[in-house]
Amino acid sequence: MKIIHFVSGIKSGGVEQFLYNYSFRINKKFDIDEYIVYQHNANDKSLNKLKRAGNTCIRIASKTNNPIKNLMDTYRIISKLKPDIVHAHMNLVNFIPLFAAFILKVPVRISHSHIATDNIKCKFLIPFFKRLNIYFSNVLFSCGDSAGKYMYGKRKFTIIRNAIDLNQFKFNIDNRNKCRGKYHINSRTVVFGNIGRLTKQKNQLFLLHIFNEFQKKHPDSILFIVGTGELKKTIDNKINNLKLSNKVYVVSPIDNTGPFYSMIDMFILPSLYEGLPVTSIEAQVSELPLLISSGIDKNVKLLKTTKILDLDNSYLWEKSMSAANPARDRTFTEFEHFKKYDINLCYEDLYGIYHKLVKNLKDHDE
Repeated sequence: MKIIHFVSGIKSGGVEQFLYNYSFRINKKFDIDEYIVYQHNANDKSLNKLKRAGNTCIRIASKTNNPIKNLMDTYRIISKLKPDIVHAHMNLVNFIPLFAAFILKVPVRISHSHIATDNIKCKFLIPFFKRLNIYFSNVLFSCGDSAGKYMYGKRKFTIIRNAIDLNQFKFNIDNRNKCRGKYHINSRTVVFGNIGRLTKQKNQLFLLHIFNEFQKKHPDSILFIVGTGELKKTIDNKINNLKLSNKVYVVSPIDNTGPFYSMIDMFILPSLYEGLPVTSIEAQVSELPLLISSGIDKNVKLLKTTKILDLDNSYLWEKSMSAANPARDRTFTEFEHFKKYDINLCYEDLYGIYHKLVKNLKDHDE
């Protein structure tokens, strides 16, 4: 079986983590060739991870800078590789590779929605793009219920969960002590964490605002932001202007985030919009209290300690941060309701779906 995944770029986000988690296991166990076609300069760490997972990664022209060449490159790659499946992870513009796959009669053409809210400026184009996604695909995937309904309306879609290795994210006291020791953080200090690209979508400037207000009343607290992106300089300037340079750490993406979750006391995700972010599952497996925005799929709430808040009430976010407690017991044994996010079960399910789709749609075409 041969699959080509199309993504907008290889950064350090949830789509890249999704592809790594699944392809690493699928490529290892099954007779399959997976390709990842991307645009723009790749994040080296993410690119190398995807290559180590057994994927062949191919860069093409940017659809923004050179749309004609982008479409030509897309057509040429699909024509040359002759895949059984084209799996598009580009959200509202999934139709671009799916159009080429449609013309070339690729048997399985998957539109995958990873968002639940508009993410382009030209609002009048959105309904048109959604219709094109549906027209040129013959299979509809989504990361969650909200993202599926957003992209496909009342049409039937299959949820492919942003699954993880549960054991990797279980709370570990040794990891906590080691990480805190690295940054010279004592056991009483309250530590907040955020993981995500440094972009407008992830809303880290709002996070800095509420942390600054919290800091005024609770000076023995620290914030870690893990990520890289186009707003890095803006965020650094904001930290300096707020005089928080010794209280906020902005660190590069981490290969293994399990120890990071053990180190912190609360995870905060104030994104403007998301589908169902994998970081929110990881943090809950580590039994962290979460504060997440109402722009995220509400099905992400798996623990009572997870709070969903509106972004127009910064005071409520600041007040809710008081629930972070470094002395909190995080000995967690109730894993049953996380089983549906266990990658060691989910990857075989996804391969089974791929296999069935190829067989059924090829037989149908014949």
